[in-house]
Amino acid sequence: MQSILGNGIYSLPEAARLLGVNSQRVAAWFQGWPGRRDRVFRSDYSGLGLHSARVISFLDLIDAAVCVTLRIKHRVSLHTIRRVYDRLSQQWVTRHPFAREEFYTDEAGRQVFYAVAAEDNERQLIEALDQQHVIPEILLPILRRVEYCGETKLAQVLQLMGRVVADPRRRFGKPIVRDTGMPTSILYRCYTATGSFEQVADWYCVTPADVSEAVAFETEFSGIAA
Repeated sequence: MQSILGNGIYSLPEAARLLGVNSQRVAAWFQGWPGRRDRVFRSDYSGLGLHSARVISFLDLIDAAVCVTLRIKHRVSLHTIRRVYDRLSQQWVTRHPFAREEFYTDEAGRQVFYAVAAEDNERQLIEALDQQHVIPEILLPILRRVEYCGETKLAQVLQLMGRVVADPRRRFGKPIVRDTGMPTSILYRCYTATGSFEQVADWYCVTPADVSEAVAFETEFSGIAA
């Protein structure tokens, strides 16, 4: 059973907002479709408690971000994504193959993608692989946002917008202004109440630029897959 501390926690609507898709889609990926059990991912918090099926971890979020790009932007079937995910999980002995640094750099991971795409007749994916040579090329907008831990090789920080990041070790992974660790939601709510960057900055011992960054994120961010 996964501990929440240090691993981030997101409700499905929170995750959907960060990903830039509707919450029903994210719920289906982690819970399956009504009357069926063909979910793509299993939440790290499954079995943790009454509402565990409705929350996911930071690494779950990274897996889902890759799924968003493959499924929505490149029309890769969920069947293929699930098969690639399962094969890489076995190959790298991990529950989160899409969140591992090897997924970004390892040739073996690319070969798995190609093999599964060929088996499942995913012509568009095969063409993309042939044309761009390596699977990460079509995932770079997502993968370039990720910072990996040198020790575990797993994703540890996700850059959202400007200096706003999600870091599971800070504020349970909620969006924060990186330099200060202040949640963007708090700075934004205070700004909407006062209308003053300077006043909010003074209250929380941050800079007006930090407040501005938080407000921009809360009002303009449309999801990392947008």
